[in-house]
Amino acid sequence: MERRKFIQHSVLSFIALSAGASCSSKIPQASSYQSKKGFVYLGLLVSPEKSIIRKLDLSTYEYTDTVVPIGRTHAVTNSATSPDEIYVFDFRGSAVRVNTRSSEILAKIDHTSSGQGLFHGHGIHDQEEKILWCSEITEKQGYVIRARSADDLSLINGKDYSFAGGHHVSRLPNTNILTSAGSLGDKKHFISFFDFRNREIKKTASTDYPGVHVLPISSSEVVSVSTEHIMGEGELSNFNRSANPVTRALMSEKELHFAGTSPLLYVNLNGEVRNHWDPSRKEIFQLGLGLDRLNPGGRYVTSHYSSNSVIVWENFEVTKVLNVPNPLVVVASADGSEVAVQSDAGLRIYSLESGKQVKNIRYEYPLYTLSKY
Repeated sequence: MERRKFIQHSVLSFIALSAGASCSSKIPQASSYQSKKGFVYLGLLVSPEKSIIRKLDLSTYEYTDTVVPIGRTHAVTNSATSPDEIYVFDFRGSAVRVNTRSSEILAKIDHTSSGQGLFHGHGIHDQEEKILWCSEITEKQGYVIRARSADDLSLINGKDYSFAGGHHVSRLPNTNILTSAGSLGDKKHFISFFDFRNREIKKTASTDYPGVHVLPISSSEVVSVSTEHIMGEGELSNFNRSANPVTRALMSEKELHFAGTSPLLYVNLNGEVRNHWDPSRKEIFQLGLGLDRLNPGGRYVTSHYSSNSVIVWENFEVTKVLNVPNPLVVVASADGSEVAVQSDAGLRIYSLESGKQVKNIRYEYPLYTLSKY
């Protein structure tokens, strides 16, 4: 066993790292294979400069690995033109395009030396115009969604190829509209709808709470998990003591304060905004981060780090609360029977019928991110 020490975001984190990650292929390779519960991508932190992207079958727990030259992986998105290619994003730094079959790095932008700003964790591929729309942070524009070449990740200049947004960017199904949540200050929050074909904002809807991740639920509607700026000093001190080093290193002091009540937001293209939560149960709505849709219908899951809760929603009502230690990203299985949760640097699987944990997977390296395939 080997232990390495490194500094991340000016926070000294001591993370136990095992040597010798397996890179063997274990997922059935037949093209006709369909997983009942679907696949996810895991980002396993090997070092500050290297990660393993593991494609995991939620039905069998078999996997394939691809090594990428990024340490702080935050999310993975698929190429819209090649089933063997993915884009991997740093939380505040770089991005790569990689072929998972050959393990070839096809393109990389290292923002620590590019002078272009920083990738901020997410992106989505527009195959028709070969554009990758990325969430980024720039010195002049702040949080913004910008267009890049899907081939070499080079920046596409021009104001028509960017719009105000935040940490996450998504696309309304069967449309040319991108959506992202953003903030201009503590009380000026919004969700943008951007027509990327015509290069214009279709709607900017003001919200009471700052959205984090945005999930399209139709061609004109989204939901977003959110947070509110109300964490007091006592709560912040408790969070700093209890948070695992990986999570603590991800967040700035300012962001740590966004850990209070976090309703589920509903917004549509007409500008209608609704806040969904139960004010009598504020203790469970603490630091909302993860969000996914359950199959079928109007059912969702959200994760709330500071209250150790994963909430199941149906028709915007809380129907079940799972007790999950330090939950970050939550992903629903393809058949809607289970949720996979990034928790305490590992992966926990829960049955939605019983609410019980059915699997707790610990890896040879810390689990740094979880993305839906």
